[in-house]
Amino acid sequence: MEIEQFYNPQQQQLISCRQSQQNDLRRCVQDVSQLDNSVPNLIEWLEANYQNLRQICSLDQTTQSKQETEEQIMIRIIKDQLSRASQQQSMNLNFCQLDVQPALMERLIFSINQLSHLKEIKINLSRQKWGHEQLQVLCNQLIMCRTLRNLELNLGFNSIGDKGHQILTETLSNLHMLESININLERCGLQRRSISILEIFNYLKSINDFQLNLDGNLIEIEDEMKAIIPKFKSENIFTNLQIFKIRFNEYQPKYSNEIQNTQQINGNNSNQQNLYNQQSANANFVAQSQQNQINQSVHPNHSQLDFNQQQNQSSNIQQQQQMQALQQNIALQQQQLQQLCTYAQQMVQRGFPQNHPQYLQIAAQIQQLQASIKQNMHLSKQLQTKATAIKKKSVISRLLEIMLKFTYNLEEFSLACPGQLIDSACWEYFAELIKAKAEKLKKFDFAGLNSNTKSQDMEYFFYQMAKLKNLTDLSLSFHNLQTQSCLHLERFLKPLTKLEHIHIDLSSPDSSSNQRDLFQDLSNFINNTESQNIKSLDLNISNSSFDLDLALPLFQGIAKLRNLASLKLNMQSCKQACDKTIQLLCQALLYQKNIKSLQIDAAYSSFTPISIQYIMQTLVVLKDSLISLQLNLTNRGEGFTNFNNNLINDTVGHLQNLKKCVISSARNPKISLYRQKAQEVNRMIKLCHLMKATNPLQNFRKEVSFEVLQYLSQ
Repeated sequence: MEIEQFYNPQQQQLISCRQSQQNDLRRCVQDVSQLDNSVPNLIEWLEANYQNLRQICSLDQTTQSKQETEEQIMIRIIKDQLSRASQQQSMNLNFCQLDVQPALMERLIFSINQLSHLKEIKINLSRQKWGHEQLQVLCNQLIMCRTLRNLELNLGFNSIGDKGHQILTETLSNLHMLESININLERCGLQRRSISILEIFNYLKSINDFQLNLDGNLIEIEDEMKAIIPKFKSENIFTNLQIFKIRFNEYQPKYSNEIQNTQQINGNNSNQQNLYNQQSANANFVAQSQQNQINQSVHPNHSQLDFNQQQNQSSNIQQQQQMQALQQNIALQQQQLQQLCTYAQQMVQRGFPQNHPQYLQIAAQIQQLQASIKQNMHLSKQLQTKATAIKKKSVISRLLEIMLKFTYNLEEFSLACPGQLIDSACWEYFAELIKAKAEKLKKFDFAGLNSNTKSQDMEYFFYQMAKLKNLTDLSLSFHNLQTQSCLHLERFLKPLTKLEHIHIDLSSPDSSSNQRDLFQDLSNFINNTESQNIKSLDLNISNSSFDLDLALPLFQGIAKLRNLASLKLNMQSCKQACDKTIQLLCQALLYQKNIKSLQIDAAYSSFTPISIQYIMQTLVVLKDSLISLQLNLTNRGEGFTNFNNNLINDTVGHLQNLKKCVISSARNPKISLYRQKAQEVNRMIKLCHLMKATNPLQNFRKEVSFEVLQYLSQ
């Protein structure tokens, strides 16, 4: 199939291909939505359309026969985007996962200073293998944009480190017109002053939207965090702040919990008494450390509201003293072990047999000493982890303190952090924050409840949440929540009559009784809510004890939400979810005449092929309203490889209004063999998307193929 028309960036328009070619391309792309069920068909599609996609990506304004390199394509697209930016005062480029050559990226960066009048810049530079040197070059150009108001910068999965963070902070502090900041620094190798970027508020008084993603960085805050609040000397620096979102879920570094075993038995008889004395002292030290840990685990008084800074400081001192003593203890033991090794080696050289009583005694001492060192190493790891947790608790505490004391117009608040770092004092501050912002707070998102939290701590928090009369968006994570009693969420959520969007995470690695209580709470709330404003519902109940007893009231409640426009239900790996569960869900969906987006993940549950028929029959009823559809019906059972493929194809064919469709109903182990071919075409598709950001390719629905190919090439 030939492409006769071409894209002319100078005229800012894209001339459509011939109608027959459009239909062929559209048919091919639409077919991709079902190709996950039939891998050979996917390969045929890739091979048949590979050249077509290359041509679409290399359309030239002078001749269609000229084949441009990918770098030339990008250069032309960038030039066109810069030309548009000079007129529209906005620039948006997405280079995520594209292997952009340094020379080309340098050209892009140095082009920014030609657009010093820009008011909005959005650049996605994720996974570009950048260091702080490349970021410094970019920031040198960004600082020229003195009129910049909105900045969205995705630097995720680069290696800019603390130096790059400092460069970015200094750059932002000099862009005094900024009103909106959205920075993604996920897995960027940050370690120390990650939260200190908040100091930019001292220089940027007009910020109303601040979003920061620090997930996956090893943040170790010591004295730096304590210095931030005193630097906020002006009470009105957060006056304009309306949106505040921050994430810093972290991965723990890998500690070595054991020492390498000595290859040969060695020892030193002269240190036998010292060894016994050291073991006795070590046993006392372990017992005292365990008692200290028990004492430190006691929660502060619930009525106190000072974050117990003195207690935290005392705990820090105790932790440091214990760590220092333990390290000295380990060093002494290792020295004694080396002496024993040397002595045992001398005994062997002198001809002592290994069954000699004195040699056996030395060997026993070495084994005991090795066990003691291993125990101390394990305790050292525990103390170090606890000391890190205490530091991070102070980070959360001070962050909430900032929001409580210095914000006046806060409308959106989002925090995602390790739940085990939230103690009683933090819950107290959370409650006070909600209480103080009750009139204006419209969106609240907190993912940090997956912890061993006392129910009385959370009750006061939810008691205050019930006062958020103007709340429209609520997102809470109860993943692996270990409470001692039911929270009675119904009575706290029922007063929130203006809720439009709800996201609840009830996923759990086990079937604990309190998790079932939360299910019942949620079902009661949905069934009894007087509000018909709920437009979207997002429930994650994966890997939980979701059975028919829980499904019936929940789906009955969903059926009552007649204005629901979006439903996202993740019940992956729910072993008790069966065909009857799917049938109840489909019955609830029949009442959703206005639903536009449907996303269901029922993979690896206990349903049979009949459930696919239930779902397909339901989709036909929803064909007039449905725009976006994502289904994951993958199952380990046999009979699903190509089951009902024709039924799925026919059903999707009736959904004329679909703009996005991804269906997975098979798990083919051979799919990895085709990923290499899929990656090359996926690269072409991404270039198409980059061009589409400049000027949409009419009547060419790449969304479908992009989603599927992106999934295959992961």
